[in-house]
Amino acid sequence: MHAILILLLCFSSGILLKQIYSQSEKLAVVFRKIIIYICLPAVIFDHIPNITWSSDVIYPMAMPWIFFLTSAIFFKLLQRPLGLSKKTMGCLILMAGMGNTSFVGFPMIEAFYGKHALQTGILVDLPGSFVLLSSIGLVTAVHFSGERLSLKEFATRLLSFAPIWFFVMALLIGHWELSYPDYIKILFHFLGALLSPLALISIGLQIKLGHWEQYKKELSVGLMFKLLLGPLLMTGILWGLWGATGEVLQVTLFESAMPPMVSAGILALEHHVEPDLAALMIGVGIPISFITLPIAWYAFSFL
Repeated sequence: MHAILILLLCFSSGILLKQIYSQSEKLAVVFRKIIIYICLPAVIFDHIPNITWSSDVIYPMAMPWIFFLTSAIFFKLLQRPLGLSKKTMGCLILMAGMGNTSFVGFPMIEAFYGKHALQTGILVDLPGSFVLLSSIGLVTAVHFSGERLSLKEFATRLLSFAPIWFFVMALLIGHWELSYPDYIKILFHFLGALLSPLALISIGLQIKLGHWEQYKKELSVGLMFKLLLGPLLMTGILWGLWGATGEVLQVTLFESAMPPMVSAGILALEHHVEPDLAALMIGVGIPISFITLPIAWYAFSFL
């Protein structure tokens, strides 16, 4: 319980800083860079080389892709009944289809399952969520914005995210069965421990609320899918059809219940795909997830 209270305190601190510090957006960028280039690589190098590769690691990597596909089908089916415009449908596919599997996911996994479960979280996030965001997510944003995307821009976006290369390096370290000196292990533990508080403070700094009345219907449907219906569908697919069991399944499904991804919101903003709705999905979805995630953790514990 104390771990959850600490996470709530960090999240609240970020919101408070946003109110009292005029340069909060710049501070959020600084925190993001520290997380992406220092804390996340430390966690990757600490955990990924120790993974035992088996069929159990396939579905954590596959889950974000399956989730995004179900999101696209769901909102396409609802486009006409709900009278959704093309851009609104695109925004909902992006925001309800991709979860915050790192900045919210990692702190929550550590709090509910322990540090060792971050191995599964990293598999969901890097080869899953991030590669999805940088490929199909980018193509989706461009398609619904009416823009065009060059092959060079696509490749640059996909290959310029440093943690992907750290992930590959960590895989090679594990494959060659290399080991770190004790002082390096201690350094990785220390830097990795900063990820959770910095991530939640960073999220708090980026929360935006507005246009509530304009997007009330779209917001409700989008969050219902992201926080409830989508995770139920993943449970049916991974547990019911795939036959997966155990803690890896539980952590994977827990990641499927994460609120909308901040980076997906940035994509929507950059390509003018209903950015106000995207900001609202993040601003409302993340606080609500502090209530829904403990319920999800309890429900998935029976699988």
